[in-house]
Amino acid sequence: MSDQGSNRHTGLQLSRELIAGIIERSVIHTNLAREVVIITTDKIRLCLRKHQDFIKAKNDWTTAGGIWLAILTALVAADFKPILGFKPEVWHALFLLGALISFIWLVFAIYRAVRLRRTGDIKSIIDELMEGSLAPHSQNAGKHGRTKPPAVEPGGRITSTNVRKAFKRIPVLAEDEIARELGYVHSTLIRNGIVTTSQLDKLVSSKAILRTLSALYVEELGRPADHPLDPRAVAKWGSYLLREGVNQVTVDNLRQQLRQSAEYRQKRA
Repeated sequence: MSDQGSNRHTGLQLSRELIAGIIERSVIHTNLAREVVIITTDKIRLCLRKHQDFIKAKNDWTTAGGIWLAILTALVAADFKPILGFKPEVWHALFLLGALISFIWLVFAIYRAVRLRRTGDIKSIIDELMEGSLAPHSQNAGKHGRTKPPAVEPGGRITSTNVRKAFKRIPVLAEDEIARELGYVHSTLIRNGIVTTSQLDKLVSSKAILRTLSALYVEELGRPADHPLDPRAVAKWGSYLLREGVNQVTVDNLRQQLRQSAEYRQKRA
């Protein structure tokens, strides 16, 4: 028994020494990081509704194509006869009109599906849910959970001075507002991916973005037409439109976001 106990002790000691030797001479990589998103049900509902719209837009062409093929088949194969008091020529003309309308619908649906082909996937849903988070703990986070800034693109990283000068070029923004909100605006732009001077210039120079924002703030929030925007609105939602593009989906999403704001509820009360 003593020999067996001695052999077992020797075996355990050898195992420990072997494991210690492997650890000492090895490089061990850990990948245990996790991302946690704390979010409201309202934002989840809005995000999923937007995703549903993307999926619908991508599949609309199948409906349009099916209707067009059905009408086209009828035109080729059918022998029109007088029905409900209409001559065959009238029925033929109506089917021709239906074929034309459904074909136009099909072309538009295909164009929209191609345009939105890279949106509405799982990654875009996650990015949408994480949009606006203040301190995401991710691969870009530093020791204390602070987010590292995005990679710099050509054009030079923006500074507060760049932001102040650029926003002064937007006629509807007051200079005192820009100075007062400069810190928030600068951090929001960087957080939303506007990190270079070239991107900043595209934002403040885009008539489509500023015109769309102004119209939405006048329609939804009742702001005066001569002063509809503030620096925060341009930084937050202007960068969103620059990144995602000005289209029906992004405009509808932005409209829903404005309708959930405290300013909207106050104006409608």
